[in-house]
Amino acid sequence: MKDTELHKKIKNRDTKAYDEIMNMYGKLVYKVVYGVINGVGSREDIEEITSDVFIQLWMHPHKFNPERGSLKTYLCLQARSRAIDRLRKIKKISNLPLEDDYVDDGFEEKLHQKYVMAEVYKHVALFKEPSKEIFILRFFYQLKPNEIALKLSLPVKAVSNYIFQSKKQLREKMKGVLDDY
Repeated sequence: MKDTELHKKIKNRDTKAYDEIMNMYGKLVYKVVYGVINGVGSREDIEEITSDVFIQLWMHPHKFNPERGSLKTYLCLQARSRAIDRLRKIKKISNLPLEDDYVDDGFEEKLHQKYVMAEVYKHVALFKEPSKEIFILRFFYQLKPNEIALKLSLPVKAVSNYIFQSKKQLREKMKGVLDDY
């Protein structure tokens, strides 16, 4: 079957055509990936990339243009590109300096941020109106003071004062939490 016919069938979600493409080009795609990451990547990496190439074709058949080249060429280029990306990722990971076999994945930082945000929510909930609403609109919804002033029918200067006072109050309440970091 020709590439254009196979492409049309894949666009129409014909699984038989997809199986045919995998049978025709599966070993070739595997060899292309193997050639790029052999010795650096694992067998699982090679198999995963090979699968990803065919999944990409299934999920986005419109990306293949038969007028620009053959399906075989398209699949090989996809395989090579994905293999090079994986090779870069593997090399980047292997070049990371390890200190006492500990890799900082940012978990502690994220945990601390969640704790701080929980404390912020707790303290903001105790603010009196309109300070609470203004603070939420400014820092949680990212509205500018003039937008808040329009929304609440307040002068911009008053909104700015409420924001200043709320930040000052929150800073005082959060002193113990933020001192640790």
